[in-house]
Amino acid sequence: MNDQDLLGLLKEALDDVVPGKAGTWDNVTLNTSIEDLSVDSVTFMELVGFVEDKTGKVFADDQLAQLGNFSDLAALIRA
Repeated sequence: MNDQDLLGLLKEALDDVVPGKAGTWDNVTLNTSIEDLSVDSVTFMELVGFVEDKTGKVFADDQLAQLGNFSDLAALIRA
């Protein structure tokens, strides 16, 4: 998956877990921090679940605890 594909997947996940805010994600990049999303931890875990379902991967809790931005999540997806 290239960066554009990953970013598309992450925006699709955001649209799924936070419906009705699609325009909010227009400025999201791989460098966007998790904190900048202004989503709670439950919503973020729903986002991760969406990504896991779409990619067929499962991420360990200790890996998720170390995520700072979307590029960190992208690295997990690529691994």
